[in-house]
Amino acid sequence: MVTSIYRSVQGQSRLQGWCSDQLDRWTVPHQRFSVATSRGDTHVVSAGEGAPSVVVLPGTNFNAATCLPLTETLAQRWPVWVLDVPGQPGLSAAERPDRGGLAWYGRWLGEFLDRAAIGPVVIVGHSLGGGIALACDSPRVVGRVLVSPAGVVRLRVTAGVLAATLPWLTQPTSSRSARLLRMMHGPGEHPSPVLTVPHRV
Repeated sequence: MVTSIYRSVQGQSRLQGWCSDQLDRWTVPHQRFSVATSRGDTHVVSAGEGAPSVVVLPGTNFNAATCLPLTETLAQRWPVWVLDVPGQPGLSAAERPDRGGLAWYGRWLGEFLDRAAIGPVVIVGHSLGGGIALACDSPRVVGRVLVSPAGVVRLRVTAGVLAATLPWLTQPTSSRSARLLRMMHGPGEHPSPVLTVPHRV
């Protein structure tokens, strides 16, 4: 059984409109397309020349539209595809598994690569994307780069993260979004203001 990540059709439309707007405004040459899989359509942002040698999997609550600086940096050296993970906010299918977790996602990624990739690829997985990279046994994957991987061990939420998360969940505001995102950044780094606009979906 699968369930949608969105609370309403209006919320889904609003968030997907935001993603499309960010990609439309992006000045780096790129292409956008979707690949059909048995787990729904997968939206892809492609930058750099040629077939992908790097495939980026954003983490929980992230997508290609929130990963543009990373994509631009990678595309300066390699052809890169950034996938919106199904069941996460973005332009891919909204449904996520009730059970099966990383194994479900690993099968999805393998199917995607079989259908869309040409030649070997290196997976760059952030957070949930790191767990998905480890769960995929596709022979096309010749390397994995894991950035703050999630799903490898049981999640332990600190008091500080909980204190930033609960107010944001009950009533998201720009200041609460910024506080929560600061918890996810390294020392001295600050979230982009475009990411702190609250979106109730």
